[in-house]
Amino acid sequence: YQRQPPRTVRGAPGLCPQLLRAATSISSNIVEGAGHESAAKVAHYVTIVIASANEAELQLQLAVELDLFKVEGPRFIAEVQEIRKMLFGWRKRVRLDAGSPSPDH
Repeated sequence: YQRQPPRTVRGAPGLCPQLLRAATSISSNIVEGAGHESAAKVAHYVTIVIASANEAELQLQLAVELDLFKVEGPRFIAEVQEIRKMLFGWRKRVRLDAGSPSPDH
């Protein structure tokens, strides 16, 4: 929320609200998933968070292409990619701790 583009963009009116929803979903689902005792439930929520990170990255790439984040865009994208790597590691660890096989990359 610190740096956000204008709420409406010609040619992509839903881009900014969708980016905010995806970014908010990341933190919300991390918190919700971490509150579960079941490793399977935690892994499920981490999978949802990974999907939200994918969506946020796409929205950021579109915002860069539309010149909404001229300077910060590539850095924001890199941060989302790094977060996603951490999420894959977390999900793998949760699955290993639970004794489940891990289909991660």
